[in-house]
Order: sequence, then C-alpha cells, then structure tokens
Amino acid sequence: MKFLTLLVFSAFWASFALADELTVNITGLRAPRGYLLVGVFNTHATLEISKHRGGDKHAVAYQAVEIKSPTPAISLIFKDLPPGVYAVGVIHDVNMNQQLDVKGPFQKPIEPFGMSRNPPISIRFPKWEAVSFKVEGKTNIDIPMRHL
Repeated sequence: MKFLTLLVFSAFWASFALADELTVNITGLRAPRGYLLVGVFNTHATLEISKHRGGDKHAVAYQAVEIKSPTPAISLIFKDLPPGVYAVGVIHDVNMNQQLDVKGPFQKPIEPFGMSRNPPISIRFPKWEAVSFKVEGKTNIDIPMRHL
C-alpha cells in the first residue's frame, strides 16, 4: 500500500514539474490600433515556415495569442509548456491583415516586430540559435518592439 501511495504522489508531483510557465514582456508599442500577434515556437521547423511568402505557408506556433488594440507595454503568460527550447515572435499587425508587411527587394518590415533574445537585424532571417532560449520552471523574457 505504501508503494501505491508513493507512486500516486510521484505521478501527481511530476505533473507539476511538466507545467512550466513563460512570461513575455513586450515594450515599445506606439499605436494602440490593430492586433498584436504573439507566437511561441518550439521547433526550428515551425519558425522557418514563417520565412516563406505566398500560398498557405504560415508559421505554426506551439501557443499563440492575438490582442486587439494593444497598449504600449504588455505582459503575457504562457502556461503548461513542457520544459524545452523555445522562441517567441511578435508582430504588431497595424493594418489587421494577419501578416508582417514588408517592402522592397530586401523585404524590410514596415510594421513593428520583435523576437526573443532581440537578435541583430540583417537582411536574413535570424538563425534558431539566435532567437531560442530554454524554458525551465518560471521563465521571463523581454521583447522590445522594433520600428524600421
């Protein structure tokens, strides 16, 4: 009987260990209009899809949220994440067309955006290693929005 009690208690305790939490603090939003699109990605493959334009190729987030008329600073909590490596992408979709609008031959973003770990801006999409981070227990990250 003691073994069964210990087994049930261990399974109960393990369920809490798998329920990690990520707090994303987003700053630098200038216009309280449109939508703020926030995605938490758990693999390089899902983030890579977002580099392709056209067709029905869209980034598939592990968890996502959409906020209408965002305030200049927002904190979001993503719960029940399995421990692991993640990346976060943020788009301020000012014109509400559900994508990051770009222009020119180098695909320069014309809407505000942000990424975890705030990688340097270049003409290439950042590598997974530049935007990913480990989630263990309660994890906090800050994402400043970029306006180009």
